[in-house]
Amino acid sequence: MDLPETVTVLDGPFGGKVYLVGTAHFSEKSCRDVEEVIRKTKPNIVVLELCQNRMHILDYDEKRVLEEVESLGLAKLRATIKEYGLVQGLLTICFLSLSAQMTKQMGMFPGGEFRAAFREAKKIPGCILHLGDRPISITLSRGLSSLGWWRKMKLAYQILTNTEKITPEEVERCKEKGVLGQMLSEMATEYPSLSEVFVNERNLYLAYSLQLASSPVPSEESPLKLVPSTVVGVVGIGHVAGIVENWGIVSEEDIAPLMSIPQPSASERIVRKTIKYALISMCAYAGYKFLFPRFLKEFLYTIPSRTHEILQVNILPRIK
Repeated sequence: MDLPETVTVLDGPFGGKVYLVGTAHFSEKSCRDVEEVIRKTKPNIVVLELCQNRMHILDYDEKRVLEEVESLGLAKLRATIKEYGLVQGLLTICFLSLSAQMTKQMGMFPGGEFRAAFREAKKIPGCILHLGDRPISITLSRGLSSLGWWRKMKLAYQILTNTEKITPEEVERCKEKGVLGQMLSEMATEYPSLSEVFVNERNLYLAYSLQLASSPVPSEESPLKLVPSTVVGVVGIGHVAGIVENWGIVSEEDIAPLMSIPQPSASERIVRKTIKYALISMCAYAGYKFLFPRFLKEFLYTIPSRTHEILQVNILPRIK
């Protein structure tokens, strides 16, 4: 078949085929590549580089993500921190803001290729959609646990203060092997532990998911008979080389350690408690300093005039 150059074909067991499409998350061409591959191969299974917690990306569009960011408030921030913890919650909000910034620049929300795959898979009778990535909560927890407090703050600062713009042409260049290799090398140099968690570990996990998906499937004519499967995998192009490297050799024993979440050290727990109580103390002081006098004044104005007059003279001047 005449397939896009971003497609790598892997041999599955018993004659199965995996068509691995390497994509860029802000690329219109990647969306077209995914649509073309699914239409030509008519797969039994489509595997996406997504997990259950990120499945909402299939429902998002550019308008909705911008509305989400504009509606960010204290309640949203508190809910995110409650779900992920203080530092991880703040970084999650940072990533959402960064996605919105990229959406404004590029005119599309990341993950367009996944939405394209979802639409095309629904058109094929019996085609199964499989979410093949490790849960994002585990990846974030393992990634952030691998960083010290200074590097966490540095990462958050870099995300918040990033004002660099990227063009559609630069996005397409990111799919070139030389440019891609340089980007991955830079990440591994500055944040080696993050590179291990976000790239190498997920390469293993994605390879294992694709291996499972490429197992023989029941025949349409006879459900008791197994036939080779056809699989289309849609992943970021930065994962393709790692998936190929681990293809056919990754096992369940390799995956189990990647699902554990390291417990915070004693010093990290102390720092978290300190920050938490410091924030509570600051809020309490602010309430006492600015809100309590106002509420007391409103209360005094409801007291009968005689008592009001006495308190107005003797009490209020002392609390201003």
